[in-house]
Amino acid sequence: MLDGGWQAWEAGGHPIAHGDERDGGETSATPVTRPLIPPGMWTGVETAGAVSRGERPGTLVCALPPGDFNGSAPTRCSRRSRIPGSLSLPGRGLLDGTGWFLPAAELAERVGTVLNRDESPVILYCGGGISAAGTALALTLLGRQDIALYDGSVEEWSQDPSRPLAMGT
Repeated sequence: MLDGGWQAWEAGGHPIAHGDERDGGETSATPVTRPLIPPGMWTGVETAGAVSRGERPGTLVCALPPGDFNGSAPTRCSRRSRIPGSLSLPGRGLLDGTGWFLPAAELAERVGTVLNRDESPVILYCGGGISAAGTALALTLLGRQDIALYDGSVEEWSQDPSRPLAMGT
């Protein structure tokens, strides 16, 4: 993920290659292993459901815009709204007008309800995992480490009519 997006990369003067172009120099990367924090970086529909039903500890956080969270906006998913028991933390609201994450103090203010909860882990979801990934990065920048991403998100959740959805605010 790029803080500031592609525009920031270009504005920073970083190298850009197209197709099979190479600059001729050898490059290498050293992978850094991140320890998995239970339940790990990824979680599935079973865990999200257990947290929603209160059978497991955790905080479900929806990174979708308010209209998707409350079910008032059209969706590409089979049904609208959110997983019951979720908090709303729209991912786009964590960025400034140019695509950079907000300054730390402002970011902390926006995510206060999530950072200040004792229920761990924080399980983030959205429509299909993209906005939730950005929100996970924002929380990580603020020091939260007990984060898992439910990448199946509402797209997977809504496919089974036996899984409840919550409407309204």
